[in-house]
Amino acid sequence: MSKAAIFQSLIQDCIGLNELPPIHFHVGGSNSKQALQLEAWSYIFETQQKEFEYVYQDVPGMGKVPTGKNFTGKSHKVCALAFDTMEYQTQQNGPVWILGLPIFYEYLVGYDMEAKPPAISFSSVPCGSCGGGKENVEENTTKKTAFMSESGATKKGHVRQLRKVSGPFRRPNMDLSLPL
Repeated sequence: MSKAAIFQSLIQDCIGLNELPPIHFHVGGSNSKQALQLEAWSYIFETQQKEFEYVYQDVPGMGKVPTGKNFTGKSHKVCALAFDTMEYQTQQNGPVWILGLPIFYEYLVGYDMEAKPPAISFSSVPCGSCGGGKENVEENTTKKTAFMSESGATKKGHVRQLRKVSGPFRRPNMDLSLPL
C-alpha cells in the first residue's frame, strides 16, 4: 500500500484527528515566497459512506462470484482528505499543484491578473464577510492573535469541527495534454 493509502485508512474512522500535525506548503512566484500552514480541520472532512452488501452468483467451476452490490439503506460516518494527487507535468513549469478548498478555508486568496506574470497572494486576515467584519485589514495584520479567534481559525487548545460534505466528491476535469 502507498503511504497515501495508509494515511487514508488511518483517518477513515475519524479517531485521533486532533493529533494530526499541520501541513506546510512553501509557495513562491517571481516576486515573493510564502509558507502556508494548513491545520487538520481544513484538510480533513467528514462524510457519510453508504453501506453495501455484495451480490454473489454461483458459477460452475468457480463457486460464488461477486456480480454486484446492493445499498442496504444504511450509512456510517467516515473521514477523508480534502486533497488528492494528480499527475500534471508541464514542459515550462514542471509539476502542477492545484491548491483547492483547504487553502481557501485557511486564507484569504487574492489574484492580480494584470501583473506580468499573474500573481496570487495568501493572507490570514479575515475577509470581512465571514464574521471577521468591520476591522481595518492593515490594522489586523499587526494584531494577528486578535483576529485569529474572530475569523474562526484554530487557536491553541481549541478544536475545530470538521466540515461535513455530502454527495459525490468533485474531481478536476481538465485536459492534461494542454500546455500550462
